[in-house]
Amino acid sequence: EMRSQSNNSKAEAESTHRVALVTGASSGICREVALSLGRRGLSLVLVGRDLVALREVAALIPGSIPYRCDLADEAAVEALIERFPVADLLINAAGFARAGVFAECSWPEIQCQVEVNLLALTRLCHHFMKAMRVQGHGVILNIGSSAVLSASPDLAVYAAAKSFVHSLSRSLAIEGEGRVRVKCLIPCPTESAFAQRAGLPRRSRMNQPAEIAAAALRLIDNDSRIEMLAGRLARIKALTKFVLPVSFTTILRNRLKRNRAEHKNGDSSGGQSGVP
Repeated sequence: EMRSQSNNSKAEAESTHRVALVTGASSGICREVALSLGRRGLSLVLVGRDLVALREVAALIPGSIPYRCDLADEAAVEALIERFPVADLLINAAGFARAGVFAECSWPEIQCQVEVNLLALTRLCHHFMKAMRVQGHGVILNIGSSAVLSASPDLAVYAAAKSFVHSLSRSLAIEGEGRVRVKCLIPCPTESAFAQRAGLPRRSRMNQPAEIAAAALRLIDNDSRIEMLAGRLARIKALTKFVLPVSFTTILRNRLKRNRAEHKNGDSSGGQSGVP
């Protein structure tokens, strides 16, 4: 019986979500989400800055529309809304980070992160939630980050923005009153170009975008669940929120900084190991 209810929910989702607008669709998790939604027969608007990459994704999804938009540009966001004012499913996945000590980052870098990760997402949520209330149905999926589960030095602005996204999603889920279902996916570290662009070191064990995208689809299909921590180490990540003090994070960060410095010194010496 439970399986039947799950299948009915999925069938309802597929019939209701006729048009989906997906930000950050050119790569990573949301590229995989877009491909999965395309296989369900949805009409997709693929939004991102890299039009070439968007067109490559669109070529795999018949009928989809690639649309270039710089979400750090308020006028461009308003133009996006004017061009595509209605959607049954909104997926806010666009985001970026710049690793660095907060006081040493330039203000334009900080401002751009806030504009993309926070302001643009909030503007899209506001517009499409209003439109979905008029329609009487709709789903908004915001992509968060496991960075919200503990202190995130060197990613302070990004983590703070994702904490906002998490809190906003929870509140809007209640305000949606069942007509508009608002959800937040919290992925653990995932293999993508995100970390490289952010200047973050690559981790040995990373989740694959397709794995996280599958979790996103399960969350969309689940009528009652409003958030999901997805990926390997999800349970451990959840525990860190409650058991690891900020002092532990400080110790771990200092150790990582020493390791990076030693690695950098090794590279600058031509790879030769010297006597400490």
